[in-house]
Amino acid sequence: SYLDELKDPRSVMFRLESEENATIGFIVGRIVPAADDESSVDADIYNIAVNEEVQNRGNGQFLLDEFLSKCRQLFVRSIWLEVRESNTNAIKFYKRNGFFAVTTRKHFYTDPPEHALLMRLNLIPPVTDAE
Repeated sequence: SYLDELKDPRSVMFRLESEENATIGFIVGRIVPAADDESSVDADIYNIAVNEEVQNRGNGQFLLDEFLSKCRQLFVRSIWLEVRESNTNAIKFYKRNGFFAVTTRKHFYTDPPEHALLMRLNLIPPVTDAE
């Protein structure tokens, strides 16, 4: 499915390599139309992963920073993602980077079954009626 994703022009993918050219991490996402404003675009992060042997060395932060930079270049309004409720390390990581919980998606994951926390990061502040 990642090979198919590479063919999609809306995809944003970064791969982190070791000195031996082995994949040690990656991030996969997509630029999508904003659900509430057809003149804006949002992004979804589908997957971010770092090899367990090189975690806690800034690799995940590097991948997320590259993704955020690309989204800013494309004038992405908000970035969305789902994370397992039990994945407290990932939730802390996302919160440190400005993501906030929006809602819980019941029974989102199936193997094993678990709820997902839907999180959002606003790159462009939302416009309110008062403005």
